[in-house]
Amino acid sequence: MIVTRVTVVVGVLIYIGLWALVVAGASALMPILVVATVLVVLVAGGNLLQSYMGIPGRAQKFRQRPDDDAE
Repeated sequence: MIVTRVTVVVGVLIYIGLWALVVAGASALMPILVVATVLVVLVAGGNLLQSYMGIPGRAQKFRQRPDDDAE
């Protein structure tokens, strides 16, 4: 749990640092950062809409693979 939080915090700090570079003049990074922002907003909005509408999430299904080494 703590590793996940640290990873998210570091990722946000890197993202903010990249935006600081864009403000400082590295305008080539702007399209990449805008696309990343739009994707995050779309995914978060879809998840919020799904929970607002009461649609349950899909359960993950894991298949057991046959062991090839057990011969």
